[in-house]
Amino acid sequence: MDIKKMFSIVIPTYNRRDLLERCLSSLLNQDYPRNKYEIIVVDDCSKDNTKELVKKLQLKNKNIRYIRHEKNKGVAAARNTGIKNSKYDSLIFIDDDCITLNNYLKKLDSIIKNKKISCLVGEISLNYNNTITKTIHLNFKQSITNNKYLYTSNLFVRKKVFNKIGLFDEKLRRGGDTEFDYRVNKYFKIYYNKDLIVKHNHKYNLRNFYNYNKNVGKSLYLINKTNGEFNLIYFFMGGLYDSIKDTFPKNIYLFPNYLFGIIIVRFFYFYEYLRESLFSFH
Repeated sequence: MDIKKMFSIVIPTYNRRDLLERCLSSLLNQDYPRNKYEIIVVDDCSKDNTKELVKKLQLKNKNIRYIRHEKNKGVAAARNTGIKNSKYDSLIFIDDDCITLNNYLKKLDSIIKNKKISCLVGEISLNYNNTITKTIHLNFKQSITNNKYLYTSNLFVRKKVFNKIGLFDEKLRRGGDTEFDYRVNKYFKIYYNKDLIVKHNHKYNLRNFYNYNKNVGKSLYLINKTNGEFNLIYFFMGGLYDSIKDTFPKNIYLFPNYLFGIIIVRFFYFYEYLRESLFSFH
């Protein structure tokens, strides 16, 4: 069997046993031969019974593999562990709170017959439960459809991409998608297909919305510091322009949330800048 036509599906997880079970159930019910894909669950040192769940599923599903970190390293490190342990050339990244349609792999197999495709982002079917969750999902959707950056909750990558540009940056707790996108775009085109769908069960409240944007701000500072690219005017005005463009007129009610997120991101970006500058000064 040609291993270039087989898939390695990488799922990082941490303390989300119930969500992971639903994700794995969807992947095990694909309209696609079981012997043509492996599922690699990378457990980032969960404290719940994630391990017991996966071990039980392995008894009847030989294509599931389980790898556990002995300490929590973050989602980028978990994805990298999956890459390093994958058997096949075609890698799929799916989050543990995602559910795939049963024709997902068959559809992807058809799409990537186009050998020009080395990196592909699929569509996310958004599961809104409040306006804060919807704000973050709208931001994801606008970003990929406007060719701004990819996301790793529904992502296909050929292994040659990692061989060329390296793995995910493990220093970044958030914003790793953006940093990875930056490096991919230097050498490869990122394709988008709206028919390759996963259902994403994001649930955000005010507290984790704040923490999400805080981490994005800190990560953006590290990304710009590493790449040496930063335009102060664009950083402020571009964010304001994007929030208006993405929300007007259809989603005008989300504009305050967008603006709040922008303020948090910018504040923590400059917090990191000032903290490092003052530390270097002393």
